[in-house]
Amino acid sequence: MAFILFILFVTLLMLFYLLCFSIGGISFFIDVLSKVAGFIGVKALSFLFSKMGCSLALAFVIDCAF
Repeated sequence: MAFILFILFVTLLMLFYLLCFSIGGISFFIDVLSKVAGFIGVKALSFLFSKMGCSLALAFVIDCAF
């Protein structure tokens, strides 16, 4: 199941890249990809802190800081 989700994600990423490449906006692709990666990283860090027992307020502040 995880492999199928990974293949689906990679396929969607490649289609988005080709779409951006065809309209000449590779910088747009890189910008969107960096924003999405940053968002996922912040969410993962917030989830990790909440699982470690930190308060939800700390996790919220981390979310808002990035």
